[in-house]
Amino acid sequence: MTTTSAAPRKLPRPSLFALRPSWLSLDSVAILLLVLLSSAFVISEVPANPAFSPFDEYVYADYLDKVPSQLVVRAGDETGELARNELSCRGVRFFETIGESCNAGTHDRDELYPYAGTTAADIYAPVYFVATWTLAQPLVATGVGLVDAGRLVGVLWLSLGLSLLFILLRRLRVDKVLALASALLVFAAPVSFWNSTYLSTDAPTLALSAAMGILAVDAIRGRRSVWWLVPVAIVAVLTKVQNLGSVALVALAILIAAVHPAVRDVVRADHDQPDDLTVRSPAGPRLSMVLAACAIAGVALVTQVAWLAVRAFLRAPGYVATPIDFNNPDLTPAAILGEAFRFLLNVGDAGVDHDLVDAVTVTVLTAVCITGTLGLALSSSATGVGPVRRWLVGVPTLVTALIFGPMLAIGSHVIAGYYFELPTRYGVVLLPFLVCCAAVYFTRVPWIRFPALALGGILALATFL
Repeated sequence: MTTTSAAPRKLPRPSLFALRPSWLSLDSVAILLLVLLSSAFVISEVPANPAFSPFDEYVYADYLDKVPSQLVVRAGDETGELARNELSCRGVRFFETIGESCNAGTHDRDELYPYAGTTAADIYAPVYFVATWTLAQPLVATGVGLVDAGRLVGVLWLSLGLSLLFILLRRLRVDKVLALASALLVFAAPVSFWNSTYLSTDAPTLALSAAMGILAVDAIRGRRSVWWLVPVAIVAVLTKVQNLGSVALVALAILIAAVHPAVRDVVRADHDQPDDLTVRSPAGPRLSMVLAACAIAGVALVTQVAWLAVRAFLRAPGYVATPIDFNNPDLTPAAILGEAFRFLLNVGDAGVDHDLVDAVTVTVLTAVCITGTLGLALSSSATGVGPVRRWLVGVPTLVTALIFGPMLAIGSHVIAGYYFELPTRYGVVLLPFLVCCAAVYFTRVPWIRFPALALGGILALATFL
């Protein structure tokens, strides 16, 4: 890293996909490969797994069906005939048959359906469902059922998520071979299967997190306004509350960039430097970035509070919350400590029974991400990892990974009135950042690139089997 007192040069704004000028570059080929792989995977898996996902896909299908008629589902709303018939025909993976006869009857016996016939999807703003319904309409017009059409939109979510992850890795100057290997490992992760081949509010999370990472890197380097992160953070939180984790992470990185003496005033990329960044002599915190970091986090929190108020206002007349008794554990200090490590110890896991390929993928991702995140966050200049990468990538990721689980558990306890062990699939919010830490850390080991690519390719292809 070099330090100079000269005024920063004004840099051109990079296109989001500005990797190399030639469309035939290896970067472009890698992105095309990820898109084709994602498309083939989702298109092949959707018809092969007709049963509903156990992760509330039934009520997601009901929400999707109601988008054109009421836009938002309310607490206390009964699920509609389409969702009930689909449940009766499809069933739920890992569970016995639920509902009434398939394609017969009125499906009006509430007691035969989950949640006594009411929805459980009222906790979600309509962002994901409106986007998915809209994108599914061309397929519906060709005769594809709404549920399958909505599932097939997963082609877009997975392709976009992996492509943006690859671009984020390249923004961080990760070697293109290692970047592709990292994206392939994420593709092979069980959470990618469950999020992209079923209706899932987690489907856009990988893309949203990676997009915020790209915007944060560009903002810190002075190549794009940091304020672009505000609308993206709003969309992310309205898609799913768990996306507050990625919002907090990028806000922390921007705050560190503004106030930490070793990394503040980052103004431009310098490919010749080992840390890939040139830093001006510090002249105090950059007030605009401090304000922006606070605004990003604050607006996201206000947005979530506002949605909770809207949700309460929209409740169906006479709605009374059904008491829930799942024999939930108490929110003890030991439980909070367990939540602190839940996502670090289960990287890429979806929390359901999986096969050998899934087990190997989760084990590999967990091992390399823990090593990379700890190694990057606790590194020194003697290890060959500069302070910029340490403080702007490693430290925010480690801090957020450790506090995200406890804060989410405490928040859920305050809002819902009870504590439950967080599903490991919520960790997809942190997945791109954990993978970035690993890739950045292992970039200094040149020989690892092609073995990593071979392993990622083998696991990615094995998911088709």
